[in-house]
Amino acid sequence: MKVTKSKNVNIPSTKEVDVKKVSKNKSKPKFRGTPDMNPSVKAIKKKKRGLKLSQTINKPLLNKSIEINCTATKYTKFIKNFLEPNDVKMVGDYNEIECLDDFLDEAECSMNESKNDVASKPININKCINFLEENSFDNDDDDEEEEDENVIDNDDDKSFDEQEIVIKGGNRTITGNYETWAITNGRVIRLDMSSIIYFHGLMEIEVVYGAIEIFCKRLDKLSPATKAFSPRGSCFLDISNRNENDEIVHRDFVNKLIKAGLERSTADRLRSTLKQGMALIICKKIKNKWVSFLNDYNEHYVFPKEVSIRDYVDNEWNYFKINDDWKLITESFNENSKVMLCGGKGVGKSTILRVLINKLLAEHQKILVLDLDPGQPEFTVPGCVSATIVQTPLIGPNYTHLQKPERCIFVPYIDIGINSIAFLKCVQELLKVSADLKLPTFINLMGMTDGLGINLLSSIIAEVQPTQVVQIYSDHRPKNFKEDLTIDCVKRNRILLTPENSNELSFNYLKIKSVCTDLNNGDLMPRNIRELCILSYFSQMMPNHCNHLTERDVKIYRSDLSEVKIIHDGKECNPMTVNATLVGLCSVANEEHKIYNCHGWGIVRGISKELNIITLLAPLDETEMEAVDHLILGSVVLPPALYLKQDNRIEGLIPYVYKGALSIISKPPKRHIGTKKSD
Repeated sequence: MKVTKSKNVNIPSTKEVDVKKVSKNKSKPKFRGTPDMNPSVKAIKKKKRGLKLSQTINKPLLNKSIEINCTATKYTKFIKNFLEPNDVKMVGDYNEIECLDDFLDEAECSMNESKNDVASKPININKCINFLEENSFDNDDDDEEEEDENVIDNDDDKSFDEQEIVIKGGNRTITGNYETWAITNGRVIRLDMSSIIYFHGLMEIEVVYGAIEIFCKRLDKLSPATKAFSPRGSCFLDISNRNENDEIVHRDFVNKLIKAGLERSTADRLRSTLKQGMALIICKKIKNKWVSFLNDYNEHYVFPKEVSIRDYVDNEWNYFKINDDWKLITESFNENSKVMLCGGKGVGKSTILRVLINKLLAEHQKILVLDLDPGQPEFTVPGCVSATIVQTPLIGPNYTHLQKPERCIFVPYIDIGINSIAFLKCVQELLKVSADLKLPTFINLMGMTDGLGINLLSSIIAEVQPTQVVQIYSDHRPKNFKEDLTIDCVKRNRILLTPENSNELSFNYLKIKSVCTDLNNGDLMPRNIRELCILSYFSQMMPNHCNHLTERDVKIYRSDLSEVKIIHDGKECNPMTVNATLVGLCSVANEEHKIYNCHGWGIVRGISKELNIITLLAPLDETEMEAVDHLILGSVVLPPALYLKQDNRIEGLIPYVYKGALSIISKPPKRHIGTKKSD
């Protein structure tokens, strides 16, 4: 379609309404739960006088050790190991302890709760405070004003920030496995031989000495700085020391440390203490428009403000684990391989896919991924199947590494059981590109195990003709297929949906156990992950100085309505049907079967029937937009915050959004991550 590019403008409303302005109460109470409080109950906790632990402490509070009795089950985790500096560790629920008075009062109150389960330990407050000061990244946001009132979910809130207080200040932290030094916006970390540390948050990692492995991707001093993502809702990632060579330490790495913000004297001392087998890395927090955009428009707190590093993870948390059987896949992988990953929802198909790609990129420069899961795709916005060439490591959930595919086919329904035949036609169309590319391939599939799941999967296997089928099974039987996906099973079950398919089948069958557990780090629902993918996609078009999609500097496209066809449910529809919705920007791929190439996604900003013009927001260039001749409304919807969170400078009423007197109640609630499992 022919488009004209311009800056964003306000869309005038069709009806003017005078409303009275409602003054906002700026002194909102901040709701905070306590360990003993039902999470569904909102309570205002009155702050006591005293020094907050979140402040930098310049002088000792007490010069003597005091003895506090506390219950072993509830408070021992908080105060244990403070007698010996070498054994200092911080675990437990610290978010409720806002000042020293709170700590003393909480521990004192616990003395009378359980006389049979009491552990008495003398605690040196100075050692406690010093440790807390040192064991964190510097927080640049500590001095910002408090956040608005939080809405507490009905489920038990289990966010990582409530398990560990991060204190501003402190330049050096020493534990048994690693040592860190504070730098500008991050840390320098020295790992001892064969040591492992875990982290939670977002950071960019650069190796300056030795070698490490993260998410099965080996990085050394020749590797570029790599971004790693361990947000809420995903497992904690680990950084392992993999330095096996005796290296000569060159002067240039000292210059890197100084450039990162380490003092020259400290860098020289650090260089002199390095030993054979150690590794040295620079870790910096990631702060960019992408992070702020997802934080602003997502209904959950997904990205922590701080990066937390520790040398252990409690058993109650989910952390990255490796299955030795994965080697059976990588050892037989070659240029002609087509490996299909099968299994139910939540067995770890996506995790295994990322791990295998990270390992095999060392041997293969390019790997093709056929993504046949329209509900939880790996590289695109939900609502399509795609073929994507991967050349960089994947260290994080899907919304952290979206990229443009080689080809993308629009799928009207992410619930493929609604029209399985139409979905198979889309797969057949996509397979044409894989035949031309001739690259080693992985096939990512949906986790549909019940109903027609095994019949649909068997038909896909018959069409794709993989060289290896990997079936991932879980101890939780409802997540598994009722049969092993052997050649005989596939031949028997493909007949229902594709009786005409007579392709010869020849593949190696491998069955491996899932390493996923029922533990979660605040798991996100499938809908939340889809929303994050949509937000991540549209963040590409945001200028650095803009915070809202409706701002004037965000580019928009206008086109005559006669240039495009508006499609819904396979038929042309009234253009107003797609106003303020997410649409696929498509062109015809197969007229007979109504299959469409998807060039990208757009938001219909407005439609003017008088001018016969449609206005779109899309992160595509003009050449790509000119190939679009169909706008298709599918089953994926925009995140609610894109409607409810608007630029305050917009005046008047906005279609579909309350503005004015009711704007105060139209704000999207911000929630902590719940603990519901993905369905």
